[in-house]
Amino acid sequence: MLKFLLLGVLALPLVGCSTAPFPPQASDTNLGKVILSKQLTIASGSARAFIQAGQQVTQPDSRDPVCVFESWQVSESSQSILADAFRVADRSQRGGDVGSGFGIYGGTGIGMGVTFGLGGFGSPVYPSRLSHIGEHPRLVQAATMLRLVSERQPLIYQLVCFSATGWSPFVESPNVSEMNAILGDLARIELVTKESANP
Repeated sequence: MLKFLLLGVLALPLVGCSTAPFPPQASDTNLGKVILSKQLTIASGSARAFIQAGQQVTQPDSRDPVCVFESWQVSESSQSILADAFRVADRSQRGGDVGSGFGIYGGTGIGMGVTFGLGGFGSPVYPSRLSHIGEHPRLVQAATMLRLVSERQPLIYQLVCFSATGWSPFVESPNVSEMNAILGDLARIELVTKESANP
């Protein structure tokens, strides 16, 4: 299965976007699907549509987890994400310090013109693994990333669900049930098992 390299550093949400017109080709792997039931809108000058507690929001609350549909490009005008069934080609997890710029509230993003993926199934990277004995607790955030594929909407390439910010080592990447709770009626994630995804 094709793996993707996650570059988890972007200076600012609108800096460092790729000039490539489309995201890199995804793996043919089918890990399941993400069913978007209602149209979402990405504001002009952005590449993200935020969802919290089953509602699209413009300013996520750091006290609650959030899911983000991401477009490959930032547009001067608003973008629409149409109701669709996206194939999931890869799944990965990552965590990091908010103070170092990781996460939705740390001033950096995942995606928006970069490729991604840290090993897919079975290779989580949790904030708890980033801390060391004797270290002071750190404000961290963790994320689960799904590489999305749609022939109808090739620019919509990723769904990232972030945990709420919290103190290490007590923060973990959202699982599928938690991600679906964040998405509410707007979308649903249906993943196949590891065994059926890799015959």
